[in-house]
Amino acid sequence: MKVAVTGAAGYIGGMVCRRLLETGYDLIPVDNLSANKIQSIDGQQIINADITNPQQIFSVLRDADAIIHLAAIPGVAPCNERPVESFTANVIGTQNLCGVSKETGAGIIFAASMAVFGEPQVFPITEKAKMAPVNTYGKQKYLAMKFLLECAKLYEFPAFAFLKSNIYGTYEMNGATVIKPTAVNLFLQRAQAGEPITIFKPGTQARNFIHVSDIADAYVLGIKKIKTAKKPRSINIAHQELSVMSIAEQIKLAFAAKGNEVKIDLVENPRKDEVVSEAFSIDTTLAKKLLGFEPKITLQKFLESAI
Repeated sequence: MKVAVTGAAGYIGGMVCRRLLETGYDLIPVDNLSANKIQSIDGQQIINADITNPQQIFSVLRDADAIIHLAAIPGVAPCNERPVESFTANVIGTQNLCGVSKETGAGIIFAASMAVFGEPQVFPITEKAKMAPVNTYGKQKYLAMKFLLECAKLYEFPAFAFLKSNIYGTYEMNGATVIKPTAVNLFLQRAQAGEPITIFKPGTQARNFIHVSDIADAYVLGIKKIKTAKKPRSINIAHQELSVMSIAEQIKLAFAAKGNEVKIDLVENPRKDEVVSEAFSIDTTLAKKLLGFEPKITLQKFLESAI
């Protein structure tokens, strides 16, 4: 089975590609290489192609049996700063991939985000919860996801939209450490540098967190199920609900156990369009039932190996 991965050079993409190769899939890794993070995956060269170019991406992906669509301009700040560029990548790029699947029948697993829910009012959050994104990033992910699911229904190709929670963790690729500046990773880096962990007030705001290795496992499980999927659907992919203060405190305790002191500083939040909910529990029943997905790495387990 040939599996294409867009955004193969990215933080999640590199790990997903590795797992697919380890599982025995024929890999088609694709990226526009704009960030130049990863050039090859365990010896396999990444194909330089851009999802915003419909002719180019069709030529590269026409033989794929399934597509894991990770290519995007992610994050609240980048999408606010570059709204047109991010819309082109996040929405138009996804539409172009739907065009590929319309012609070839390839299933798509799309990297959606919990940002599509905005400020949830009911917990735990299910796939049927009201979606009211509050920032540009969430709105773009919402538009792309809705287009994909409707297109898949209309043209009868299989599709999953993975509603992923916040991701953390690192891994080695080609002799270098691959990391993304997400909350847990940034907190850990500051502590390792002997700097205070800076968190935005009030500190009680919660998110749901999952390790990048577990995310990669979810995508591999999704590929195993995508061809037999009975209908296009969104699926929550998440693990631990944690407040930002509890993350900082766990890191502080882990360093204290090694004889090192870490300070925590509370500062004003400069981002006005950020979700500040003090709860963010997510229902992952569907992921377990449909995919057999159960995350393995807790924050504590990660810190034990990272410090």
